[in-house]
Amino acid sequence: MFSKIDHVSIVVDVMEDSVAYYTQLLGFQIEEKRPTATYLKAGEGFSVVLVAKADFEGIVPDQQHVSFYTDDFDATYEKLRHSIWFEGEPRQFVGGPRDGLRHVNWRDPNGVYLEIIGK
Repeated sequence: MFSKIDHVSIVVDVMEDSVAYYTQLLGFQIEEKRPTATYLKAGEGFSVVLVAKADFEGIVPDQQHVSFYTDDFDATYEKLRHSIWFEGEPRQFVGGPRDGLRHVNWRDPNGVYLEIIGK
């Protein structure tokens, strides 16, 4: 069903300080920089997304999330949709490093925010 963790999203208070911490201290590379989010790459196939706290759309600002990648979004969504209450319908990314990929979110039994992302 899932082949890897695609990314972890971290809501940050001060974007510039957080980007400096992750790039200069931890060695991440900037993949894309947007006004409210910075995508950082850590090796092949894993990213950390730093999101500005004040501008985090669609989620309560203090929530982080883990995103699971699937090569078959439709099959994975269909398998899970009868057992999981998704928060909205699947959406498609436009532009950026995830252009064309689809995603949908939900919360696990502990309230942890999760995401499926894939083709």
